[in-house]
Amino acid sequence: MSRIIKIKHNRRSSDQGKLRTVLKSLPVSINNLYGDPFIPAQSENTFYKLFELRKAKHQGPISIITKFNLNDEIIKRLSEFKDMKNLIFFYSLTGFNEGGVPFKQRINAYMRLAAMMPNVVLLFRPIIANKNDSQKMIQQMVRICRKSRTSMVYTALYVKDNGKVTKDLRRGVEERIIWEAAKQGVRVFPKSSCATQEILGLDICYAHVDEKPRNLDLLKQFYSFKVENNIVILKSGTRGDRNFTRFITHSNPRIIDEKKERFLSFTSFPILVSSSWFSWAKITHCEINCSYCLIEIYPESIKPEEIGCQPIHLLKLIKGAVKLKK
Repeated sequence: MSRIIKIKHNRRSSDQGKLRTVLKSLPVSINNLYGDPFIPAQSENTFYKLFELRKAKHQGPISIITKFNLNDEIIKRLSEFKDMKNLIFFYSLTGFNEGGVPFKQRINAYMRLAAMMPNVVLLFRPIIANKNDSQKMIQQMVRICRKSRTSMVYTALYVKDNGKVTKDLRRGVEERIIWEAAKQGVRVFPKSSCATQEILGLDICYAHVDEKPRNLDLLKQFYSFKVENNIVILKSGTRGDRNFTRFITHSNPRIIDEKKERFLSFTSFPILVSSSWFSWAKITHCEINCSYCLIEIYPESIKPEEIGCQPIHLLKLIKGAVKLKK
């Protein structure tokens, strides 16, 4: 099966070598939208994408976010990728029994993963008011990190109010997490990108970088823009365009007429870029069926069958079109 990417405007040729290097440095997340990377309907696709990124010698961070109860077969197959030093796992623990899997069983899966792979992070997400934000639960999550010698990322439940998406974290919870982590000697972060920067030793956090813009010659291959006071300004675009521009330029751009969607505007093929990750995802019904599923917040992410591509394939956008193999 193949997909066709069509660029909406003619683009000038670029320094292919430089653009290739920049694209290979982008932070990529595999199957991070609807579904879970290791449910039966997605597992083979996840391993395929891991293999392709390794074959392409992708240099940027590669993340897998999962809460699946990893079995012996998956653990064994993952061990084949231990050499990928830029691969980082975010394993979601909530204290709940999602999909009928007991919380203790998921803890065991996390400990096995952490003992085998070089970069594993406990993703305490979502934190839901009066359900899993007690001091006892916070202490347990931090204790798991201490025992496994891993770090933690904590994130509140996303809610939508009058069309605006926010994080619903009770007052004082973040402070208690930070205090408990310091007490037990565990590193904690508010975003996956922040943890990625520290764990992989990167120069920047892709979500918070705000430097003088670079790679403007490359950015011209995708957008028309101007620069004022070291700020890249696009007349129109999406939130995804803003994120992509930040990844390319290592600066904090501005879009005057910005649409809230996270899809890039310059291609007809759906490419989604969040504040922290360039998504390469297969969209599959999730059999875990969490009551707090984020798809309720971002329903646009379930419409396409495939979202994103290997970043290096964006090189061919400037030629007009490219066939992407599934």
